[in-house]
Amino acid sequence: MQVRGLLVVLAEGAYLVQLGDRPPEPTETVSVSADRLFVDAPDLVDRLFAAVPVYVGGPFSYRDEAILAGRVVRRSDGAPTLTEIGDVTVVRLGNRYEVSLDRQEP
Repeated sequence: MQVRGLLVVLAEGAYLVQLGDRPPEPTETVSVSADRLFVDAPDLVDRLFAAVPVYVGGPFSYRDEAILAGRVVRRSDGAPTLTEIGDVTVVRLGNRYEVSLDRQEP
């Protein structure tokens, strides 16, 4: 399944929100919300760092439109999570960055 939204990457992790929504400032408590889709991809940040310029000097490493392909599941706390991510497209100022996440076999 493909999911499109605003990809927000903080030190605490990554999640997607609707494109029109403004993510909360990182100093606020991040709570589980039905309008937030958590991203579970251990290599995501490293792959983004290698392919997409990072924001410097601000609270967010990334806060960009993105399309992610993966599978949506529920965590034990009920929060929706995107996992088994294979491809990520980040769109910033008209530029498209394609990031591929290798799926590791057990």
